[in-house]
Amino acid sequence: MASANRSKFLELLAKGAGAGLSPQDQSALLDAIPFLDADVNTFAGTISPSSSTFAGDAGLRMVDFRKDGAWKTVVDATPGSSLLGQAATTAGVNLVGNAVSGTTKTDYAQIDFVLPAWYVPGAAITVKIRAKWATTLLTVSSLVDLEAKVAADGSLGSDICTTAAQQVTTAYAWYSFTVTPTGRVAGETLTLRVGLLGDDTGGTVNTAGSISAIKVTLAAA
Repeated sequence: MASANRSKFLELLAKGAGAGLSPQDQSALLDAIPFLDADVNTFAGTISPSSSTFAGDAGLRMVDFRKDGAWKTVVDATPGSSLLGQAATTAGVNLVGNAVSGTTKTDYAQIDFVLPAWYVPGAAITVKIRAKWATTLLTVSSLVDLEAKVAADGSLGSDICTTAAQQVTTAYAWYSFTVTPTGRVAGETLTLRVGLLGDDTGGTVNTAGSISAIKVTLAAA
């Protein structure tokens, strides 16, 4: 890499988020550091930042969600028993639950999220879910929920989401869920289990919830 190019690279890296770089571009810059010439006097080998100005939102692709408890199977086109389904829209895919009438239903789907190379150990992690309930809220409650667990060696840890399920409205809005960041490091996999929980006990409402977008917000140290 020519000296002028190295200087420009480091200039962009130093500016970070202030330069308007997307989280993906920031991550790409950080991942490239070990390949710079030694005379640049920068990182070599594994990146383990102790502080960073990098922060931002990582959107999750709705089409990548898997059936709850069935990692090899993508979410079906329609909701199943205790399972979210996929509904095609003109702008992509929404996750949808079962209609609920006079009973309770809990529908889930799951996805893995890997903490990126620029994640600072212990920095705040927030999962934001954009959700609503269609037309009319259920008699008792219409909730959106999140569970977050560390996935390692083929097993899942305990739920580290500290935010309880939240009541939604009949208009799409963002709902924030806090994930305990203690002990979290770059490269770890978080299994995110999202759910729509409906309780129409004593009613006959018969409506369903939906989720239009999900993103993970990582704070700078």
